[in-house]
Amino acid sequence: MSNAKYLFVKNSSFSFAEKLLPVLFSFTYTILLTAALSSAEYGLFNYIIAFALGFANLFGSTTLNNLLTNFTAQKSSKSLFKKVFIAEFLIAGAIFLGLMLFNNIIITSVGGTTLSIIIMAGAILFLNPLTTIFASLNKGMENFNRVFVASMLENLINLIFIALFVVILGYGIEGAFYSKYLSLIGSALIYIFYLKKTSFKNKPINKKEVITYGKFSVIVEVIKEGGSMIQVIIMGLFIGPAILGVYYVARKVTSLALNAPSEAIGDVLFPLNSKNFNNKKNIENYSSICIKGAIILLVIMSIALIICAPLIIGIFFPKYTAALELIPLLALLFIFEGYRKIDTIFKSINKVQFNLLQAIITFTIEIIVLLIFVPWLGVKGLIIAQIIWSAINGFTGYLLLRKVGGIKLSLIPMPRDLKYFYKEIRHLIPILFKEVKNKF
Repeated sequence: MSNAKYLFVKNSSFSFAEKLLPVLFSFTYTILLTAALSSAEYGLFNYIIAFALGFANLFGSTTLNNLLTNFTAQKSSKSLFKKVFIAEFLIAGAIFLGLMLFNNIIITSVGGTTLSIIIMAGAILFLNPLTTIFASLNKGMENFNRVFVASMLENLINLIFIALFVVILGYGIEGAFYSKYLSLIGSALIYIFYLKKTSFKNKPINKKEVITYGKFSVIVEVIKEGGSMIQVIIMGLFIGPAILGVYYVARKVTSLALNAPSEAIGDVLFPLNSKNFNNKKNIENYSSICIKGAIILLVIMSIALIICAPLIIGIFFPKYTAALELIPLLALLFIFEGYRKIDTIFKSINKVQFNLLQAIITFTIEIIVLLIFVPWLGVKGLIIAQIIWSAINGFTGYLLLRKVGGIKLSLIPMPRDLKYFYKEIRHLIPILFKEVKNKF
């Protein structure tokens, strides 16, 4: 195996493990939370965090993280890291102030919300960047082993303190927030330790290129996150907290099996293409292989999930049997979301302006299908709407890459692809265990 291929397989291994193994911790503390909290409390806890962080992403947090990963892979600049760090906390402060100013509207709109819960969710705005910024930096430097260790620790701490605060001490939803705080702080401390060992190359950055990248990224992310926030608002208006609790359990069970393949591929593909942003042939090959590999794995694991779901729900979430109806739809959604990793190709080749048309089309479709399906079909309508716009997003991105970017992707898995991935997995598994053993 060549050195470049070895690094790719190693990074894919750690990224996959970083997505999969923490989900096992997450699955365990979800069992504890759903047993200790009511369905309405569990739904509210997840919803209000998504609400607060959604505003941070709307106003630039996601853009800054993508910019940091992309230009770190290309330039490895410490100055850029510092500027992104400061900007993230300025955004957090502005969003927190907005939550405080408009807390009465939020309390009125979202059943079960109180000022104290809004304040606790707002506090996460200042802790979450300590994880996301460092993770983006290390992904740009292809230090996926560091992201793996930090993510493992974060989820382990969360599990321990949920058991202590929520189950043993009975602090309820407040205890869930306290556990979240401590887990984010623990992850941040690990990243700070790694930062001292990080060597920046400080290659000169073309400020004009960064500004252009950032300008179009902000517009695209505002459109995308605006759609996400509208989705969150529609969920709050038409789906009650108890049903949202069922939805979040179904989503958690589905993500246990299906989140790792597509997210891991996207994480590794982004910096890899950023390093090769002038070589279309490499981008075509790597992107096609990555996306087809993710889809093959998603289909196989979706079938296994649907077969095993009644047993999983029956044993671990007996109060949430209604979640079984949602899992096949969510599995289909995750498969289509595997094709949404096409988005990262535009970002990694510094051509985010091509994302703009894609984002506008997807946003328009998203709002239309949400307004049609959610009031009509409730939580099932929500998932159907997500499937429709995910499919349109992937197809639009494919066409734009081909017609405008001149990048031709092969996205339909063939029998030869199955043989290829089988051979690679045989190499991947021992590499993963060897690297983990060396780190611990």
